[in-house]
Amino acid sequence: MSNDTSHAVPTNSPPVQEACVMKETSDISKGEKFIDLSKLEFEAKSSDGAWYDVEIFITYRFISSSGYEVLVRYDGFGPEEDEWVHVKNVRERSVPLEHSECDKIMVGDTVLCFQEKTDMARHYDAQILDIQRKLHDIRGCRCIFLIRYEHDNSEVCKRV
Repeated sequence: MSNDTSHAVPTNSPPVQEACVMKETSDISKGEKFIDLSKLEFEAKSSDGAWYDVEIFITYRFISSSGYEVLVRYDGFGPEEDEWVHVKNVRERSVPLEHSECDKIMVGDTVLCFQEKTDMARHYDAQILDIQRKLHDIRGCRCIFLIRYEHDNSEVCKRV
């Protein structure tokens, strides 16, 4: 992530508003429906191109040339790393696959993959280019996935 602190919330920012109000109870007998949003988790694509879990949405703003942006605090990072992110770069948190679920992955799918290099380790979107299905054993999935990272077009073979 960027070390640029120019994205701090300006003092004239509007107060943070509740996106939705949660009811503590629901009267099922009246046919009232209750949607619990407290379990929703999000991730956002940072200026470094990697995806990070969002701890909290601090505020939002509208930029006439590009649309809505949200100020996010990433999980595990302090306020100095808060960042404005376009809403197109926010999505529901990716759910990790279990070894037994590898059959759900198909050629052409976009997946979130961990990329580790000597100077960094981050999660990036990648495309599944090919799959070599293998029999599973006691260690779990032995299938091999050829992926291409979207941020740098590098290709690697990975296991689940």
